[in-house]
Amino acid sequence: MLVKDTDIKKSSTKINTSVIKAHEKLFYFSIPEVKVNINMHTLISACVDLVTVNGRPYSVLNDSGFKKIINPILDGLDKKVARYKFKYY
Repeated sequence: MLVKDTDIKKSSTKINTSVIKAHEKLFYFSIPEVKVNINMHTLISACVDLVTVNGRPYSVLNDSGFKKIINPILDGLDKKVARYKFKYY
């Protein structure tokens, strides 16, 4: 039985892919993803509470750490919120 070059390439691709997947599972097992059920109203209300009720400075909404938390949520909601828009709430 003759083995074609394409068959060899296909089988080696499967092996390489499985090695990569095994490597990812081995080294990146401790990076969980979290899915959050939140809407825009709840998010804005929480940001307003952060400033008004909890006494955080208004500039906290522009902090890099705060943006690292909020931006993935906003991306999931397909929204963008500027700091000045919080004044309307």
